[in-house]
Amino acid sequence: MIPRFLIATALAAAILLPITIAVLCGVSSLLGALGDATGSLALARGALLGGILWGVDLVSLVLMLAVNAMPEAPPSGKAMPEPLDEGERNEED
Repeated sequence: MIPRFLIATALAAAILLPITIAVLCGVSSLLGALGDATGSLALARGALLGGILWGVDLVSLVLMLAVNAMPEAPPSGKAMPEPLDEGERNEED
């Protein structure tokens, strides 16, 4: 079972990373318009890194939730019902 704080952290990152990416893209465009090519390129690469991290976070979040949804032990009880006895078969007919 995956700890809840790990799932909560991945969920928070999945919510906050797109906001961070949008801010980095916006500031990168602003710096490019102001003539700061080096700063614009650095922030654009930071936004790209954030996008990669966001993709990895989403895949890991789905996998964590899938592992968490799996039962820890197989269900107790018999998997198949027992066959009817000869006497029980004749009574049903």
